[in-house]
Amino acid sequence: MSELEKAKQIAAEAFNFKSKAYTTIEQKNEIIEVNRKAFMQILSLSSLTIPKDIADEIDCVVNPIGQIVLKSGILSDFTVEAISWIYKNNENGYIAIAYANPLTRDLVKVVEG
Repeated sequence: MSELEKAKQIAAEAFNFKSKAYTTIEQKNEIIEVNRKAFMQILSLSSLTIPKDIADEIDCVVNPIGQIVLKSGILSDFTVEAISWIYKNNENGYIAIAYANPLTRDLVKVVEG
């Protein structure tokens, strides 16, 4: 089963639990807890990875608040390999952006090679 299919199954189970009629505060808190657990399970499925050398290059041009600071031009501070990896497909570009952003950096795992 793919990660997407697992995520859909977890969400469906949480939705089915939520669709029951709950009226008391305890019951509503139970729904919140089920949704929280489902959300955490889905997040744990994340397989966003970025090669260490690309991550290191991004670290060199990203300031502490996530702004990309380029000395010379739009992407000229990156090596050809980094630019090739980022533009290989849309997913890599989005992964690079997620890694550069301090709020989403934890979702991206840095791997060797």
